[in-house]
Amino acid sequence: MTKKTKKRDGRTSDLTFSWMLTTLGAEWQQWQELAAEWMAEQTTGIHIKRDAIGRFFESYLTEYAPYAISNIELFFKGNNGHLCSNDELEALVKRTQNSAYALQMGVNHPCSFIDFVIEKVFSEKDDNGNLVPLVQNPLSKIKRQNSATETVRNPLPYRYIQDLQQILCPLPDKTELTFIEQNLKNGETLQPIYCYRHFKHWTWAQQQTGQGHQSGDWFEVEPELIDKTDPDCVWRTKEVTRKGKNITLHQIWSPVKAMVIFMKLHLPLRTYQVRMLDSGEADTWRYENGQWVVNTQHDFVLGSEK
Repeated sequence: MTKKTKKRDGRTSDLTFSWMLTTLGAEWQQWQELAAEWMAEQTTGIHIKRDAIGRFFESYLTEYAPYAISNIELFFKGNNGHLCSNDELEALVKRTQNSAYALQMGVNHPCSFIDFVIEKVFSEKDDNGNLVPLVQNPLSKIKRQNSATETVRNPLPYRYIQDLQQILCPLPDKTELTFIEQNLKNGETLQPIYCYRHFKHWTWAQQQTGQGHQSGDWFEVEPELIDKTDPDCVWRTKEVTRKGKNITLHQIWSPVKAMVIFMKLHLPLRTYQVRMLDSGEADTWRYENGQWVVNTQHDFVLGSEK
């Protein structure tokens, strides 16, 4: 494979593109003169524009439209079924330019240069003295496409998150905490605030499903399975008609869905991540050999045998 050598033809400091005549050939003279005239009007980003136009000449025209080198008009008309296009130029620039900004400049500057060529060479004045282009620029400018590294949506103020947490699991207010503290037994100390809340306090969540004929998060159980002394065992009775008879159902509330929402309000997790969190080490009870037994394997179990 032939090693690519760096060209030393003065192009890095040549704003008139005269290097084209010595390196590429005399047939490039019309392109060179127009490029020099266009570059003379530029005041910013000179080296970026110089490199972009040089790449357009030496790489794009030479590879895709060599028929337009000595005849600029063919750049707009095409030849033998080939028409110059933005897609070709963009694909060529991508070979050597990796950033979105470099790609944008590599396409947009040649497009601006061709607009200049159309105005200078391929336009004529109408009856009102306005320049009318006789050809259409086959190139078009592209917008810079930045890759989003974070959500484009406005974040929800944390105050709203706190309000939602309080709606779902209302914590004791100062008055209730004072009452709890005054009724502590001898030797007891005030526990973290969440220790004084149970599922029986999650009344808002309980009211969101199971209304009317829908069961929602409420499921039927036998009355003897209800532990009325357990504040985390939320139950109710419901009068329904079945087969023409009025009967009383006993139902227990499942806090699973509400707990998923509660966790998402505290942790930046997706729903499927929350569903996979429970590995069982902290469960109060473990199912072993067909029976439920108290979990004594870990000291971080928070529940009780109730």
